[in-house]
Amino acid sequence: MFNETVNVPKSVNMAERTLSESDLIDRAVAKLKASLPASWPVNRLQEDSSEPSRADAILQIGSSNQGVARVIVEARKSFTPKDVDAAVGRARLLRRVAGEVPFLVVAPWLSERSRALLEQAGLNYLDLAGNVMNSRNTRKSPLGTFQGYWRCLIARQ
Repeated sequence: MFNETVNVPKSVNMAERTLSESDLIDRAVAKLKASLPASWPVNRLQEDSSEPSRADAILQIGSSNQGVARVIVEARKSFTPKDVDAAVGRARLLRRVAGEVPFLVVAPWLSERSRALLEQAGLNYLDLAGNVMNSRNTRKSPLGTFQGYWRCLIARQ
């Protein structure tokens, strides 16, 4: 199994570790909004509570006159390397059913090992400590790495 010493960075305070799932998603949306041009809206879509849902959230990026990308979010208040297989399984099932749908794992903090396993599996991630990965972009850098990916998705639709 995975043995990992977890050293949570000081940039992730105790309040972020005890966030509700909804607050975690709201903070992730705020990070995405800050990383994209102001003209690109990032909205959390409201789900119909009468229908069952497997997504923690669906984000819509862009607008009808710019084009729209929808992103499936898996939010976890805690995420360790042992959680990667489950996330990969959900992403693969989603892709088999719906095609290439962007899938984003969100957590207050992702360890180096968790990030490496998510990258190896080709999954996007974002944590509140500022770690972000876009599987369409192999260059690691701050949140701006999403910019080209979303722009590409929006241009295709």
